[in-house]
Amino acid sequence: MVSTSKPGGIGAIGSAASRLFHPGDKVREKYPMDAKLHCINVEITGEGLRRIKNEAKMCYLISIPEVEGECYIAKKCFRVEQGPDTPFESERAPLCRDIPRPLPHGEDRTVLFNVVHNVGNGLADEVLELRAQGLEVDDDNEPLDEGAGTPPPLEYNSPHNFTVPTQCPHCERNMIDERGKWVYHRWDEIASMTEFELFRMAFPEDFVKDVIIPRTNDNLGSPLMLGEFYKWLGCNFFMACFHGILDRKCWWSKEAISPYSGAPFRLNNAMSFTRYLEITAALRFTDVRMPMVERDGYEDRFHKVRKMIDEFNNHYAHLYHPSWLNCLDESMSSWLNILSGIHVCLPQASPVWQRVPLDC
Repeated sequence: MVSTSKPGGIGAIGSAASRLFHPGDKVREKYPMDAKLHCINVEITGEGLRRIKNEAKMCYLISIPEVEGECYIAKKCFRVEQGPDTPFESERAPLCRDIPRPLPHGEDRTVLFNVVHNVGNGLADEVLELRAQGLEVDDDNEPLDEGAGTPPPLEYNSPHNFTVPTQCPHCERNMIDERGKWVYHRWDEIASMTEFELFRMAFPEDFVKDVIIPRTNDNLGSPLMLGEFYKWLGCNFFMACFHGILDRKCWWSKEAISPYSGAPFRLNNAMSFTRYLEITAALRFTDVRMPMVERDGYEDRFHKVRKMIDEFNNHYAHLYHPSWLNCLDESMSSWLNILSGIHVCLPQASPVWQRVPLDC
């Protein structure tokens, strides 16, 4: 991505990599798909919103030599080398004017609004001017002497009273301290569940079936099913437990497992690497139309995950009632890493230490 060095406008001349221009079919006829090829002497003919990879982006409308028809390119990908006579209004530098605010009684004391700029290093005449206006100015920037005693206590205009609350705020609101509970499951039922059943109970599976899978299948050749989605999710969870593996290909490597390099396990039995990449590239988390400033009056930078976040919050608020005291950080758990005779191995440890058994 090349930053724009000059503002764009009609008649401006610039350049960019040929693979970044759209429509791609037109440009490829003259410039084959090669990252090293650049289009030069490209003239800007206008600006406007265009869709690039299913996203609306502000683009330059351009004319490429020896390419018929109008093309376009994202503004951030185009380098303007010869500026226009009149830049686009959206790229003109805004005029910064210091408009003085009206003062009461019609007094003209502009120094009140420019204290920071006018007072530099405690200049005597400027400090006197401020004091003449009735302002308190502290121009003593010298450090205290090493032998100086304790400074006198500050005097407050009004006394401050600090009290310790004796009434629980929850009780004041008539809130009952109940044990945390799930709405549709008893604790004895939960105790007999497997790890996967517990995960599905806490996971918004309906949102996955109604939104994520249908929208993802719009971009997949082979449809994604719920079971395969959980396999894909499990692969990500499993890889996240191990630190220091820079390349995901290591999890699908055909080389022998080594305690000194690569991944400590293989995921080929769960899913092929090609299928994993296909699902990752096609995954979508919303079925809501993306808001645009021109149409809706606002832009949501979290639009792609907004609905998923709301669904998670609504799911937990509807299915689980927490108690007053909840431990959200495992480092605050009183039982963590204090059991006698047990050696705790963190998941983020190197592959060598992850094979060390518990010393009970």
